[in-house]
Amino acid sequence: MNDEIQTTIVILAAGEFNKNNPRHYKFLFFKFKRVIEIPILESLKTGFKVSIILTYGNEILYSFLKRKYPLVNIYFAKDKSMISTYQAAFNIDNSEKIIVAGDIIDMKYQDLVTMGEFKGYDVLPRLSKPWKKNNIMSICQNYELRTDLGTGIFKLTHRSQKIFISEENIDKAMLWRSRFNGKNYKGNENTANDIWTWLVFSHFIKLYLNIDSNLKQIEVEVTTQTAKDYDKS
Repeated sequence: MNDEIQTTIVILAAGEFNKNNPRHYKFLFFKFKRVIEIPILESLKTGFKVSIILTYGNEILYSFLKRKYPLVNIYFAKDKSMISTYQAAFNIDNSEKIIVAGDIIDMKYQDLVTMGEFKGYDVLPRLSKPWKKNNIMSICQNYELRTDLGTGIFKLTHRSQKIFISEENIDKAMLWRSRFNGKNYKGNENTANDIWTWLVFSHFIKLYLNIDSNLKQIEVEVTTQTAKDYDKS
C-alpha cells in the first residue's frame, strides 16, 4: 500500500434546509449533541483531514461549525443538488475521499480508519446488520440491491471521483433507478434516496451484482450503521 496517498474525510451536509432549524443542526437529547457533531467528532479521531460541504445560506449551521469546530474546513456546493454537493467534495484536492453522510448518528471512527487503509481502492462498507431484512428486487426481478452494503459512508480514489460524477455514471444510475422504481418514477435531484443511492449502486456494480469492472473495489466489514440517520433516531 502507498503511504504517500492522502485521505480526506468529506462530510456532506448540503442540500435543501430549513433556515430556522436546519436538519443537521437539530439537537439529539439522547446523544447530547447536534446531529452534525456525531460524524464530525468521529472523523476528527481518525487523524485524516476533515472537510464539510454546506449549502450557501445555511447561516445557522455555518456559524455553529466555524465557532465550535475551527479545524474542519468548510466548502460550499454551488446549488442544492446532490451532484453539485459531490462536485464540491471532489474538487477540494487530489486526495482519496471518504464520503460521509452528515446525518449518520451511529458511527465508529475505527471503520473510517479501516477504509482509509485500502489505498488505491474504492471501498464500500459491509454492515454487521443489514439496513433491511431482505435484499430489494428490481421490478423485473433480475437484479438485487444488497441491503448488507451501506451507502452512508464510502471511499473513492482520485480517479474514481471523476468517474463517479461523470455523465456516463449519472445516466447509468438513473437507468438503475428506473429498473427498481419504475420508468414513471419522478425523482428529486436534491435527495439522497433518489440520487446518492443510485450513483453508489451504479459505481459499485462490481460489488452489488458481480458485474466485471476495471476499477479496484472492495467491501469492508464495519460496525457503523450507515442507514441509522436522523430520520430513524
